[in-house]
Amino acid sequence: MKYSVIIRDPAGSGKSTIARKLAKKLHGYHIPFDKVMKGYRLDTIEGNRIKVSKFIQGNKIVIQNVRKEIDKGRILIFDGCFYYKSQLNHLIKNLPSKCFVFSLKAPLNECVKRDENRKTRIGKNNMKAVYELVSKFNFGIVIDTIGKTEEETLLEIVSHLPEN
Repeated sequence: MKYSVIIRDPAGSGKSTIARKLAKKLHGYHIPFDKVMKGYRLDTIEGNRIKVSKFIQGNKIVIQNVRKEIDKGRILIFDGCFYYKSQLNHLIKNLPSKCFVFSLKAPLNECVKRDENRKTRIGKNNMKAVYELVSKFNFGIVIDTIGKTEEETLLEIVSHLPEN
């Protein structure tokens, strides 16, 4: 495998759209981490958040499920909220190649606005809760998406990656 890319930050920041486009551009393999968490029912909230152990379990499932893609040497493109540094560090440590992490930034009001246009809305209160958790820390290269087109954001990410 050449490398992996992780695109993180709150719902509505544009990470899934950018990740899909990046995977297409790089002929990579897209892994929507939040959908994996939901599909394996690991996204259950205990107290006021999902426990880090559930995210680590999700990492293990994802790595096992993409083993064929890793063996083919494909670039993996992950997208997810990634609430915890320890989860990110665990995922990076368990990938067999260099990993580039990008934190996409958009203000809460923009994320809420984008959520209103989704088929499956998260809702303002949930958006705020996720935004606060994810925005507690930056990780990797920070990219402000405000005022940028999807193509401009994509090009900025690609500018930080090795040439294929």
